[in-house]
Amino acid sequence: MAEDHPAAAGPETATAEPPDSPIVSIGADVNVVALVREIQAEVARKAADGLYPPELLMDIEAGSDPLGLAQLALRDASQFSKVPPTTSGRARFSKVVGTAKLIIAKVLNWHTRWLLDQMHTFAANVVATSSATIDRLREHDRNLEHVRGQLTRLQSRVHELDGREAAGNGSAAGRPLTNGARSRQVERELDTLEFQNRFRGSRQEVAGRQTAYLELFRAAPGRVVDLGCGRGEFLGLLRTIRVEGYGVDVSEGMVATCREQGLDVRREDLIEHLASAPQGSLGGIFCARVLEHLDPGDVVRFFDLAWVALARDGVLVVETLNPRSLATFTNSLYADLGHVRPLHPDTLTFLAEGAGFQDVSVRYSTPVASGGRLEQLRAPDDARLQPLVAALNENLQKIDRVLYGPQDFAVVARR
Repeated sequence: MAEDHPAAAGPETATAEPPDSPIVSIGADVNVVALVREIQAEVARKAADGLYPPELLMDIEAGSDPLGLAQLALRDASQFSKVPPTTSGRARFSKVVGTAKLIIAKVLNWHTRWLLDQMHTFAANVVATSSATIDRLREHDRNLEHVRGQLTRLQSRVHELDGREAAGNGSAAGRPLTNGARSRQVERELDTLEFQNRFRGSRQEVAGRQTAYLELFRAAPGRVVDLGCGRGEFLGLLRTIRVEGYGVDVSEGMVATCREQGLDVRREDLIEHLASAPQGSLGGIFCARVLEHLDPGDVVRFFDLAWVALARDGVLVVETLNPRSLATFTNSLYADLGHVRPLHPDTLTFLAEGAGFQDVSVRYSTPVASGGRLEQLRAPDDARLQPLVAALNENLQKIDRVLYGPQDFAVVARR
């Protein structure tokens, strides 16, 4: 299961640098954000390979947060000089003034030396204490992340066991399945591949829409997983920019189709896969047109598990149907028998922020074709009617946004 977004086409250049070339030509359009992330990823790789001396690693780690920057500033400021300046800014009297300052400095040296020694000792103790405090805080942060990951996995496991028990009891007692279980049952019985071929569009069309997300994963600090990868459109895009990725899908037909293209795809449940992923093992998570197939409890767990599985600076992109557009209800929502319910962008933003993600934003895509939208009224020649027509057009725009707004949205967040 994967979907949409308008392709982001960039300007073509007359010549192209080799993919691995570090040189950027003068005057070229440069994505500064992507360049910074690529540099950060390279620094992280070299640090992991032990290519930096310990003192430089301390500076790199300290510079990544405000507390570390304050520590560096305190360390630099603690280096007092015992030798006062003896030069003068006035060239005419510089020699005389310099000599006088030197004599005064030597006379007062016996008086100030003990004070400076005490200040040196105090500053050194302050720096050492702050360094130990910051190290202890970072250790606590790592322990908290580890505990949080364990709790999230435990909650997921308990839910899984409860679900299996409830399913067993339900089948014995004739109880109905949950919406999520019913959705998975539909996907097992439906020819999902043929369904996508008819209702989603061609691979080229879907890949063109998903190109808009590609730049977010260019500097991913690890492997990127496409959860609900469908026919593998996004995995193919990742391969074009040399980003290692793999897919997960519950459909046997989809998995077979992807493997025919040489893609690494596993047939698994996406929640179970996230729960089993080692902490911090993923560089990015892409999930398009999947969450609307899950029960509400699984949607909540999805964000908690994604936060645990992602590495620091990893990117999460979750695309789904846009309930703010009524066109969604007349087109995509009810066409798929496996859809449980549409999900509101404010809800998914809340869940992402609650799980701990940073820089959470929402992107809208897949606009309705202009031919199917409300048209503006032409301005009349009669000047007396022009204010009325302008007011009508303004209201038509508001109605048009509700009726025919973008049919998809994506929550984009960073770990």
